[in-house]
Amino acid sequence: MKQVADENGTPLYLAQTEIRQLKETIGSLRAQLEEVQAGRESAVQHAVAAAHDEVRQLQNTIHTLRDQLESALVAKGQAVQAALITHLDETRQLQATIGSLRDKLEGRVTNAAKS
Repeated sequence: MKQVADENGTPLYLAQTEIRQLKETIGSLRAQLEEVQAGRESAVQHAVAAAHDEVRQLQNTIHTLRDQLESALVAKGQAVQAALITHLDETRQLQATIGSLRDKLEGRVTNAAKS
């Protein structure tokens, strides 16, 4: 800016000085505002990234737990089938033993009646 009056404190000089100081203040405040906004944007980006990472980890955990649950259910089903087969086998053996013992008993009763 071109000075019209001398630097002895005339109103024009004081006004120009104040304008210059205000412009410097505005520039400084603008720079601070930009820093704050950049900091907020960075914080938001970090928070979003952390949230996405947590979601991925939770999804992986869910997937792992589902796999474990499915494996446990399959194992339980196999154990139930094995127990059922064992039970049926044992029942057949007991029925065969009962039939055999009944036949022996009836044979002895028949022999005793003949004597």
